[in-house]
Amino acid sequence: MHNSDILPDFEIKNRIIYDWVSFTSKKHSLSDIVELLGMSDCPFETVNGSKGFRYRQYYSGVSIHFNEEQVNNSAGFIWLEMSGQGCRTFETYGNGNFDSLFDLAIGDPENIHITRLDVAFDDFTNVLNIDTICEYTRQEYFTSRTQKYQATYSNAGNSVQFGSRMSNLLIRIYDKAAERGYDNTKFHWVRCELQLKDTNALGFIKKSVDVGINEAYLGVLKNYLMFREPSPDSNKRRWEVCEFWAKILDDAIRLSIFCKPGVDYNLSRCERYVLTQPIGSIKALIEIHGEEGFLEMIKNAPAPKNPKYKSLVKQTFEATKLLSGKSSLNKLVELVSDSELEFLSEIQDSYRDVKRVAELKKLETRNSKLLSRIRRDLGRDKKSEENK
Repeated sequence: MHNSDILPDFEIKNRIIYDWVSFTSKKHSLSDIVELLGMSDCPFETVNGSKGFRYRQYYSGVSIHFNEEQVNNSAGFIWLEMSGQGCRTFETYGNGNFDSLFDLAIGDPENIHITRLDVAFDDFTNVLNIDTICEYTRQEYFTSRTQKYQATYSNAGNSVQFGSRMSNLLIRIYDKAAERGYDNTKFHWVRCELQLKDTNALGFIKKSVDVGINEAYLGVLKNYLMFREPSPDSNKRRWEVCEFWAKILDDAIRLSIFCKPGVDYNLSRCERYVLTQPIGSIKALIEIHGEEGFLEMIKNAPAPKNPKYKSLVKQTFEATKLLSGKSSLNKLVELVSDSELEFLSEIQDSYRDVKRVAELKKLETRNSKLLSRIRRDLGRDKKSEENK
């Protein structure tokens, strides 16, 4: 299914990334974890917890599950969970230092337990053809240490899976472009992902300390899964490794360093959101309150600044310096007025609140008119009684 003709904004470059990190700790409080991540300035929101935790601090894919006594003290378990989005958030708005997190788990496994670690190789250069991989899997042209496997054909993107979600190791290869809604006939993005749990997760980070993430990643792939070209030999392990699998192993080993891609967010994406998602509400409010009134409402809306918008303003400023040769903020101010900058920074978080305020004002106006009419009617009734 091709949902969008828009291509992604981030750098198109093959990469190995951490795409899920989860661990529990007996020795850290909520404030300790936030400081450990370097995310003290991020606007975390307190929501309901899960899996026995009463609360959860959440910001852009980063979740810290906790109970009341763990806010400022280490008491019992606290659980840090960073999804793929959360890992990108950590890289962009935190210190992005995965190694420091892993060192804690390696140094004190009694109190800090890695529960899940996902490591992914992203192919943007047509090394992996997902349709070929699905067909090789269906025909069983592979050797694997896992007993369970499946190939899934879907209009949301084909995929294969080796292992079980309940086990300590799962390998998934899937059409990431289709999953994200990109047109995969114009943009190739296939992900080969390792999902590691418990002892396997800890084993991986120990190995990565010794040989680096690339060698550790390749070691797992070679050990657990090899696609092969069929031959009459009854022993599949003597079949030749197929060309596309040899290429991924070679391509991954040539990557010089683990990649920290950061949040995929830039000015064009911000503009695209503003001009598509809330545009109907924006136009309605401008018609009701006028442009000046609407911008005043945006400026006064009680929405905290999001670090990704601060980062966006910084990116825009840096781009302006490169284009103009000027290093002062004056050039940016010339391009973007204060009200427009506020509008750009706050609109995604605040337009629902603005809409709510407008609705309340309309309700207040209607109620005011109704109250005036009731008062007039009461006044007429009173005069009528006096005349009698």
